[in-house]
Amino acid sequence: MKNKVIVVGAISSYSVKHFYDAAIQLEKKPIFLFHKGHIPDSSLLEDGNYIIADGLGIEWIDQIMEILSSHTSHIFSVVPGGELAVPVTEKICAALDLPFNHGNINRFRNKKIMRDWLSEGNILQPAQYGTVSKQEDIPSLTGKLKFPLIIKPVDGAASFFVKKIEHEEQLSDAVDSIISHKISLATGIKFEGVALLEEYIEGTEYSAEVMVHDGACAGFYVTRKILSDEPYFDEIGHISLSPEYYPDKCKKLVDEVISTMQVTSAVLHIEFRQDKNGRLYLIEVASRIAGDLISRLVDIKHGCSLEEFYLLSRSGNEVRLHKEKRVGQPANCFVGIRFLFGEDVTVPEKFDVVQKDSAQKYVSKSERSPRNVVNRTGFIIFQSEDYEAAISFIKEGAC
Repeated sequence: MKNKVIVVGAISSYSVKHFYDAAIQLEKKPIFLFHKGHIPDSSLLEDGNYIIADGLGIEWIDQIMEILSSHTSHIFSVVPGGELAVPVTEKICAALDLPFNHGNINRFRNKKIMRDWLSEGNILQPAQYGTVSKQEDIPSLTGKLKFPLIIKPVDGAASFFVKKIEHEEQLSDAVDSIISHKISLATGIKFEGVALLEEYIEGTEYSAEVMVHDGACAGFYVTRKILSDEPYFDEIGHISLSPEYYPDKCKKLVDEVISTMQVTSAVLHIEFRQDKNGRLYLIEVASRIAGDLISRLVDIKHGCSLEEFYLLSRSGNEVRLHKEKRVGQPANCFVGIRFLFGEDVTVPEKFDVVQKDSAQKYVSKSERSPRNVVNRTGFIIFQSEDYEAAISFIKEGAC
């Protein structure tokens, strides 16, 4: 009986809970696969429902398959629980003859490879200036750089080391930060230490949470992203929108990404910006459920569990795939989240607080921006009928 689902590399207790609840809803037993150096602090984890590997990079695939061997005949589906676990999850699915995305396994993780794939489609994206793996590479690019520009790791996550560079003198320190960051302590996955330099696109940032099955879009939901003050691009909050507030032509962008990236089965997290002329620029594509509790916002707003869909889609089980959604919120209701950074917060009286958590504690790291994920002290999930008020409430946290 195939009654187990494997979730690879969930980083937070929130991710564990969402996948755990989805598995139970589908009458399956969740099994979590973690790196030995990071097991989330969750009361849902107990002997028998999680296993540990020495690493979650693809170089550990043989050990991982050996660890999973006692479960193999019972595995219903396998999904990544976070960004860094995507490549090894695809390898596991291929080995178990479960649905996965064929082709270059790094196209959803390495942003340079991603840009190359996207360039084959009819998709607007920032101009690429090149990559840097050592300080000596910078002079060869300076002649074609246009400031301001964006620098980011080719294989980073959670906006770490993403920065707007205003002039050439700022490049050296930014490059040093990226090339010296060599390993993820949470997953044991090695970073390439390569910086990608690309055009800065000014505009409003969104993401599309996209359900893909059998190579086609089975539905998507758009999230307005609220970012910290530049030069950093840390996410300080999100708002799940009604279709009436989706940017024009975002469905066309979603379909083009699915086709160009040759996606067959996934939940995609597509980040894009809308400039002042209404044009949509593709920023990144991730083949996993968004972090930052965005799936929780989607569930509240639209009555759809992205985790349930992912577990079903990756099983190839089409009979139960398109199950009826739960009741969502009306069009004029906006469901948002504001992340906290130790400040005192007064929630507007006209807002409804859905969930508040102040237990999440991190140690501030001086080399990172003040509103980076490692400095969060909690969050507030709320509902509001006033879109602009919701944006303003989140932006208070940027100060």
